[in-house]
Amino acid sequence: MAPIISSRAFLTCLSLLFQCVQARKGCDPPTPLNVTYKPDFAACLATVNQMINTTFIDQAKLNQWNESGCFDGDPTNGVLSLSGCYHICGKTYDLWPWKDTFDRLSLWILPAIILISHLSFPPLRWYNYVFVILRAIGNPIDSLRSLLTRLETHRRLRRVAKSTFSRELQVSEQVATVFAAYEELGWQDVSEHFKKSCQAKELDEQEIRIIRQASYELSSMRLVSMPSTLVAIITLVGTLATAIIRTIKQVELENTRVSNETAHTIAVVCILFVSIPQAWLSSRLGTFTTVSSAIIAMNTMNKRLWCIGNKRKIRLFPRLQLTSCPLSTPSCHPRLFPCLLQLSLTGSEEHSTNIYRQSWPKMASYLGMNSSWRPCKHMHVDSRGPRPYQLLFISFVWVAFGACTPAIFLSATNRANKIPVGPGCRSLTWMGILGVWIFSFLCDYVLRWYLYYSSILPKPTDKLRWLWRCSLVKDGVVTSGIIAAILTVQVGRYNSCWCRASFAPTVTLVPYTTTQWKAAQALWAAIPSCGLIIILGLVLFVEWRGTEPKGSFVWVSSKHGSPLCKSEEQMRKELNLLAW
Repeated sequence: MAPIISSRAFLTCLSLLFQCVQARKGCDPPTPLNVTYKPDFAACLATVNQMINTTFIDQAKLNQWNESGCFDGDPTNGVLSLSGCYHICGKTYDLWPWKDTFDRLSLWILPAIILISHLSFPPLRWYNYVFVILRAIGNPIDSLRSLLTRLETHRRLRRVAKSTFSRELQVSEQVATVFAAYEELGWQDVSEHFKKSCQAKELDEQEIRIIRQASYELSSMRLVSMPSTLVAIITLVGTLATAIIRTIKQVELENTRVSNETAHTIAVVCILFVSIPQAWLSSRLGTFTTVSSAIIAMNTMNKRLWCIGNKRKIRLFPRLQLTSCPLSTPSCHPRLFPCLLQLSLTGSEEHSTNIYRQSWPKMASYLGMNSSWRPCKHMHVDSRGPRPYQLLFISFVWVAFGACTPAIFLSATNRANKIPVGPGCRSLTWMGILGVWIFSFLCDYVLRWYLYYSSILPKPTDKLRWLWRCSLVKDGVVTSGIIAAILTVQVGRYNSCWCRASFAPTVTLVPYTTTQWKAAQALWAAIPSCGLIIILGLVLFVEWRGTEPKGSFVWVSSKHGSPLCKSEEQMRKELNLLAW
């Protein structure tokens, strides 16, 4: 909220500065004008046109208006000075008709809200649903990075399982499913433990069947909404196309500089493009249908593996525990991240698992089940996958260049003065939203650093719980500010002479020329389309990977998602093998 208040203070100071400059050449109309306190730019345009037509006949009035300071140069051009706009149109602002505002919000912003509703919502308490939404809006950079980290981690676990069982792909997929479940319940990587156990003794048929049973149960508990998410994304893209067509076709040419909010609503739709990769990655990861079902399935699997008595020196899977990343990895910086997080469980295996199952529902929201919140972004080194900093770069490009930059340029080119491109009230608002998102992302690092060194909270679990709560408050403040900024734009708070001038001393209300109208149409279609291309292009980059070139062509293949999210065909095959 502080950056928004600072931006408003900055705009107020600039407004006072320009008003002082204009006071030297203030508008002094030669004839009295019936000006309302709230500006009516449609009536103002009619007044300007009437004065232009009159001055063509009466040269004396032309000279009087020319010397009044109300116009910028020749009055026949219809370009008002800022002071002239105040005296002829009005000094305050005029809200848009409520019906127009409601139509814009319902027709163009509602599809984005529907897309946000397709995020992964674990079956936790009601406030966790609020947290996921606040995280998606208040800190989309870290939210996207966390989703990418989990997706890439699950892919790497699949590659580890495939390398262990290179000749048995079905077994490797089932083992990868168990790996992914362990990873989701507290970021625990059990792949190295499993490989050591298999090196000492290979899996027998009983063990494979038990793992297959657990894999089927874990995947059947997984809720995936990819088809509905794809429909929601297509709806949002169709909404953008509808907004562009309506702006180009349904706006009257003679009124284009007066009723110009439709083009700025396209900028709001561009800002909401950030929900596309969030919803898509969430649908690729999915979520368990209950809080403890996965723990029960894995506990049952471990009991059955233990009861068959195969005399292994190292058990196939370790007990359930909470750990963010192993100490042996040098890339996990202990000074910045709470990377060693273990819940001390003593006693028998059954007693330990019971403690874990009782503690997990209380800690699940900030220790694994929310894919969009992941304090430790560590991943094991894998030459076939992207590095953590590359995932951060992709997340930043999605937010900065796929969503915010198109909105900024769209508003910066839709101006009501002689300058073709430049900052204004709306474009500065979008720049402020981008700045707040970057600030929110950096603020998370400050919170991690502070809580890590906090002596008041000795337990790592307490530190992460307070980090989660502080992030929730921070994201709530940021989300409230962003929603307030968008509503401020949409209701018409910027419909004033000052914002139409956009840091320039002139305001133009006369219609576009043919050349200007064609250029505006091209910009309204091209700028948001470029942002959408960046968003969808990076989604395809995440979903597809290049293979070895064959001849003059480079072949690509689809990357798998989470092993927990299986298709109906895969589930049917596993069920047939279990029934056999």
